[in-house]
Amino acid sequence: MSCLRSHTSLLTRSLRSSVPRACGSFRRWQSSSAGLDGPTSAVDAVKSDATSLKRIIADSIKATGPLTIARYMSICVGHPTEGYYSRPNQDVFGTRGDFITSPEISQVFGELVGIWFMTQWLAARKPQRARLVELGPGRGTLMSDILRTLSTFKEARDSIASVHLVENSETLRSVQATTLQGGPKLEWHGRVQDIPKTDEFTMLVAHEFFDALPIHVFEKTDKGFTEVMVDLERPETSPEASAEAAETGGAVAPAASQANVSPLPPSEFASPSPASQADMSSIAPSTSSSPAPSSTELRLVRSRSGGAYSQVLPMSSPRFLALPPGSKLEISPESWSAAHGVAELLRGVEGGPGGVGLVVDYGDDKVAGDSFRAFRNHKQVGVLDDPGNCDLTADVDFAYLREAMGPIAHALGPITQRDFLLQLGLAPRLDVLLKNAASPERRREIASGARRLVDTDGMGQQYKVMGISAGPRTEGFYPFEAPAVEGSQAAAEGKEDV
Repeated sequence: MSCLRSHTSLLTRSLRSSVPRACGSFRRWQSSSAGLDGPTSAVDAVKSDATSLKRIIADSIKATGPLTIARYMSICVGHPTEGYYSRPNQDVFGTRGDFITSPEISQVFGELVGIWFMTQWLAARKPQRARLVELGPGRGTLMSDILRTLSTFKEARDSIASVHLVENSETLRSVQATTLQGGPKLEWHGRVQDIPKTDEFTMLVAHEFFDALPIHVFEKTDKGFTEVMVDLERPETSPEASAEAAETGGAVAPAASQANVSPLPPSEFASPSPASQADMSSIAPSTSSSPAPSSTELRLVRSRSGGAYSQVLPMSSPRFLALPPGSKLEISPESWSAAHGVAELLRGVEGGPGGVGLVVDYGDDKVAGDSFRAFRNHKQVGVLDDPGNCDLTADVDFAYLREAMGPIAHALGPITQRDFLLQLGLAPRLDVLLKNAASPERRREIASGARRLVDTDGMGQQYKVMGISAGPRTEGFYPFEAPAVEGSQAAAEGKEDV
């Protein structure tokens, strides 16, 4: 462990200075405990008469009944023509988009992730064949910083023959190809399970990947679990009847599809089930030029019968069964599947060097109950207000990821992003960047971006980092088994007055 700590310090100090990126504002982490039905501040929710995707969702509900929240999320994010990540003119990242991530705020984040990979490559005794993998690469900013960092060390650079990117959006694939041109060979995959297992040393990062995967939302009652779903508003149902139905669990509308649901009060919320690309392709955009009917407005309802998934998903972890009645819980089977796939990928083939990985996301080492939320233009909006035009997200249950990896891989942490970055050498790296800044204004921007990464009231505490290792190990797994470095934190925060 002490050897790895020494390697980390030396590698961080040896990085060449490069031009840092401008810092932007970040809002996505701020409202992690807000309810699902709307903003918690004086932010006006986005109200559209009925977007194209909203009509698509309404038509689907009219035809087949209420949607699980996972299904709703899948359509909103991945519809091939109307989905959040599918439209070429949808700028979702950066100051012009809906949210900004750590790599967009400061280059130091990606550089220190690259340093961590370098220490693990050294601990694996410098395997001659290695590859990088990223789940949800966004614009390719993080991977670009990692590659630039590793290129500083010739042996490591020469060992990397390929970069594998898990991305379904053709629009983002094009952006990533531009960002990462001139580097190792790029290969894209739809799922982590599609990446071939080889005898190469695999270094994987998943930054803000799991938070975007669809979730199911359940409520535990004295009779078991019931699922929260997305339905249409029913004008013919009076508020009094809706309230009575919610209390008694009775039907709220004469339609057949409504006989098995009861509405949730405005302060409550819900979740959908995953849909394949083929499923979403079959839901065609509405071509009607007539005004959108009022029934395109969406609401959250509770399934009286519990729902098909309520008999399976809450049984997937003993932690869920132990919750008391009245609890809400968000479960992502896609996250479980992806985490299991990560463990198998890092294990590689028999006799190979295995691999390491990092999961960086907001969440905790426990199940969340009311974290599902939406962002547009850096403001929190209602999750049902503007489907297809908002970023949908939920806190990550790191314990569930660990359970999915099971005996295949060794998962440590999560630790806070603050502790991870400080122990990897944020303070000395920041010194180098500040020394080489072109102007006092640039120095302030660099210092501000670094402070935000480790802010105890923001990203530094909200974001967690989990380390993963599979295959033979020769040394410890720094910094996940090391105590926090308070001195380094003070050093980084001391740059505030530059």
